[in-house]
Amino acid sequence: MVAYSVQVLAVFISCAILTLAMKIAWIFGLNSVQNITANLSVDGSTSGNPIQKWKRKIDANCTARLRTLNFFFAMSGKVKDGTPCSPNKNDVCIDGVCELVGCDHELGSKAVSDACGVCKGDNSTCKFYKGLYLNQHKANEYYPVVLIPAGARSIEIQELQVSSSYLAVRSLSQKHYLTGGWSIDWPGEFPFAGTTFEYQRSFNRPERLYAPGPTNETLVFEILMQGKNPGIAWKYALPKVMNGTPPATKRPAYTWSIVQSECSVSCGGGYINVKAICLRDQNTQVNSSFCSAKTKPVTEPKICNRRACPAHPVYNMVAGWYSLPWQQCTVTCGGGVQTRSVHCVQQGRPSSSCLLHQKPPVLRACNTNFCPAPEKREDPSCVDFFNWCHLVPQHGVCNHKFYGKQCCKSCTRKI
Repeated sequence: MVAYSVQVLAVFISCAILTLAMKIAWIFGLNSVQNITANLSVDGSTSGNPIQKWKRKIDANCTARLRTLNFFFAMSGKVKDGTPCSPNKNDVCIDGVCELVGCDHELGSKAVSDACGVCKGDNSTCKFYKGLYLNQHKANEYYPVVLIPAGARSIEIQELQVSSSYLAVRSLSQKHYLTGGWSIDWPGEFPFAGTTFEYQRSFNRPERLYAPGPTNETLVFEILMQGKNPGIAWKYALPKVMNGTPPATKRPAYTWSIVQSECSVSCGGGYINVKAICLRDQNTQVNSSFCSAKTKPVTEPKICNRRACPAHPVYNMVAGWYSLPWQQCTVTCGGGVQTRSVHCVQQGRPSSSCLLHQKPPVLRACNTNFCPAPEKREDPSCVDFFNWCHLVPQHGVCNHKFYGKQCCKSCTRKI
């Protein structure tokens, strides 16, 4: 009985919505309805919430229709000539029929652009780039798959098999355009970076991203790992160098660079912090994941300003760390430790205003060279009492109380 009531209520609501839509069409006419729905998303675009109550759609017969929930309502017989049949395409509606328009902008033309956007081209001006991303990582994290420069065309990113992971896209400034902040976007069309990306995802097919381009900024394509990496195939095209004129954009180069801080103290022995950073085109620091880990240089701190500090230092107005000379090493060989006192001083008086992360070290290793082996002296009381003692080590009985004592010299002699 309850289920039947729910069904009756659903039919009643649908009829009410149908009546409302028909009244709107009758009162305002097609042009007004088009104005009302002009700001609504076109059917098929799910860049926002997928449960959209109202959508405007141009069907294959170039008829404007208004959709509410899962119902379409025809608003008029035809739309205005020149109305695009669908977004991001050249085809237009003429006299209620969707007519083909080629890349040469001629009505009825079948001309298409090649991978580099050249109308009727043969890809001879294109240079193609492709690759596979097969690295495995821990789950619930974003990992960069490929960086595609501005000006790229025919961009395609696709999983090799169905998985629980998701494709994501962001800019170099960490702004996500697709699936950012662990929020999964619905499939659909996403306009960004000067082009429109088509995001495809279903329960039985691998995820896929495609855009004709060209892009107007460099994009970082990522995978939000949710389990095992299914493998990501990527490819795109860039214009070749023509007649000595380079293309408008080029792939950025990522290299390691060494940077170092100032000495932590002005005297008494301090250290310089040395680290490797990743640079794009030798001038912009980026995340280290863009540079190859295999070529990352090894760095370690450097000792600096070893000279002793003056007995009566000239104090600064600003608080700073003051280091006393290093104490004598605890050992002469084999690895020891040196210590020193470090104080925060301001105008010659103790202070607590110094920054802890700038405090110089108070311990350091010293005399790490190996110690020489001590000379062994023979014990005069360690002698053999029998002429057969040389046989005792050979038979392995030196641990016996009697043989070990009576044949001491033979048992302690190196073989």
